[in-house]
Amino acid sequence: NQPYYSTGGGDIQNPTDGLTGSVTSDGATLVYMRDSTTVDDYNCPTDIGFGMGLRQQPAGTYTTTSVKGTYFVSAFGDRYDPASSTSRYRSSALGLTFDGKGHVLLGEIDNQTGMVSVIQAALTYQVRQQTIPLSGDIQYAVDVIDLYDRSKKVPYASALIGSNAQTLLYYQSLTPGAPNLIRQLGLAVYQHS
Repeated sequence: NQPYYSTGGGDIQNPTDGLTGSVTSDGATLVYMRDSTTVDDYNCPTDIGFGMGLRQQPAGTYTTTSVKGTYFVSAFGDRYDPASSTSRYRSSALGLTFDGKGHVLLGEIDNQTGMVSVIQAALTYQVRQQTIPLSGDIQYAVDVIDLYDRSKKVPYASALIGSNAQTLLYYQSLTPGAPNLIRQLGLAVYQHS
């Protein structure tokens, strides 16, 4: 537990760990940033220096059929290149439209170190329960949306569901349990049904 100080207007900060951020007026969404990052042996960042927090409902609150509508996502991260041992930064704007039947349309504009690409895909999704974090003294069971491409072996991306399903914490890692080729974190905001 660390003390955080309100600076007015929903801003918070903790001078001892270099963290500063803002919380929404209802207290359901927190966005924060650190003034430092850690690096691995190849001088690639092992964290992306910012994060988000969402108030959660008990696991089992949401289902594949209850997640429906369009969300806008702003995401940031990197892609690790094992050949050059470098990490290229990425930023993305995504649209995700869930149909309540396990299908999701993805539209993405991706900027990877100045190379812009447009991705459109029809994916599937399911809501499942997951314990987070995976280890530790305090763990919570929450609802997670997993998005799958054709392979369906591991999720293409996942998202934690906020307390009112109006926000999602979107994250992507194409190779869980192995060196992460793509690491991306973003906040998704509900747009319409």
